[in-house]
Amino acid sequence: MREITIQNLREGHVLPLDLYSVYGIKLLTRRTAITKALLKHLATIGPRFYLAEDARAFAPLAVLREIRPGELRTNDRARSDLVGLGGRVAAQAGMVLEPHHLDALADGAFEVVKTEPEHVAATRRKLANEILERHQQQWLTLNQAIPVADDALGLDDASSHTDWPGIDEITAWRDDRVDLMRIQYAHLLAGLPVELTVFDRIVDELIGMLRRSPSHYAQIALLCPRAADYLPDHALSTSALAIAIAARRSWPVEHIRLAGLAGLIHDVGMLLLPQRVRTEPEDLDEVDRARVMRHTAYSVALLDDIPDLPDAVACAAYRHHERDNGKGYPEGLKSREIGDLARLLAVADMSAAMNEPRPFRPQPLAHEAIQTMVQYGVDGFIHRPLVRALVETVGLYPIGSYVLLSNERTALVVGMHISAPDRPIVRICDEHGCMRGNLIDLTQNEPWELFVLDGTQPPIEELVARRDRLAG
Repeated sequence: MREITIQNLREGHVLPLDLYSVYGIKLLTRRTAITKALLKHLATIGPRFYLAEDARAFAPLAVLREIRPGELRTNDRARSDLVGLGGRVAAQAGMVLEPHHLDALADGAFEVVKTEPEHVAATRRKLANEILERHQQQWLTLNQAIPVADDALGLDDASSHTDWPGIDEITAWRDDRVDLMRIQYAHLLAGLPVELTVFDRIVDELIGMLRRSPSHYAQIALLCPRAADYLPDHALSTSALAIAIAARRSWPVEHIRLAGLAGLIHDVGMLLLPQRVRTEPEDLDEVDRARVMRHTAYSVALLDDIPDLPDAVACAAYRHHERDNGKGYPEGLKSREIGDLARLLAVADMSAAMNEPRPFRPQPLAHEAIQTMVQYGVDGFIHRPLVRALVETVGLYPIGSYVLLSNERTALVVGMHISAPDRPIVRICDEHGCMRGNLIDLTQNEPWELFVLDGTQPPIEELVARRDRLAG
């Protein structure tokens, strides 16, 4: 650790280590280039700073108290600001601790001994705006239009049904990858540097699975049991859908990979909001609504700890709540102003969210959710060609939904065809509502012999299982 004064910092200087305040809180990430605006804010915070590897370096200064393992528990209320090993405030004083806070503090937890003066804390928070503005200047040079390739992944919708793993294997794979992402999210919240390797590996695996069976691929996003209010879980669904939509739009492989990467990290800023704000959108006051609308800026600040993250991905994360008709946020951009990657991410994010359980509402019927997305495209709320690509990915009766067939049997949709989006591949449910019946590809039957009458509610046993997942 090395002490440094404001006089030692010069415009254009690149930080060799993370820059900390005298209170032991990280202000700027290593590799940050000092600008005139940053110097102005830093001068308000104080004359002295420290360059350090991590928060443990502050133990001799008695400005941070290291917390012993097991001292913090879920639902405890933080007595003072809690800092992760990387120096970021993972939980503010008075905040109720949630599991993702404890994840962030697992590698090292520190309690701020001497509370920052309010003007110092306020200025520290404003540094995030300067980080965002620096990125926005870089985004001005980005080409936001994605070129079209000729079926870059060589998708074959007639792939063999037997070449696709069972739902238990898919679920186990998904659970393992979500857990890997949870660890990376924890490092970001703690202020620790994160490598792209884990995210790149998941993206490559998803692309490989899409090539393996486009007809069944959406099972990854829509058929596996999903958790309510669990950010890494939602991110994996978003990434899977983003990859498939990009492929259906014939994007080059390198841009398909960017779409998958953006899906994995687009909502990390939500880690800085309490569960109450994340899950009660209809009852928020003006202050809380403003916090929600700031989460995309928080994402950009957190993503600064991923050294080699492409600018296009950070830009898409910031803009994924923009809408084609200009009614989105944070800047109210329209259509092409938003950028192709962010527009695609918006469709994937919305579709994933509509098909997930939420504490404040029942899970909607999947075919009704896709109909809503189609209507959004018709109304110009989101980009219509991207919605069409979504339908080509999940079907009009989406994978994971239940349908009533013309023979009055209930079936679960497990696959789809681009050429016949209304004639999916289904598994018949037995009299108890379990998926133990025959697998039927409706395209192998004459349309008048067997067809879908409509979407339907899940069988009672599936509804009970979903309730138990939410409760557990």
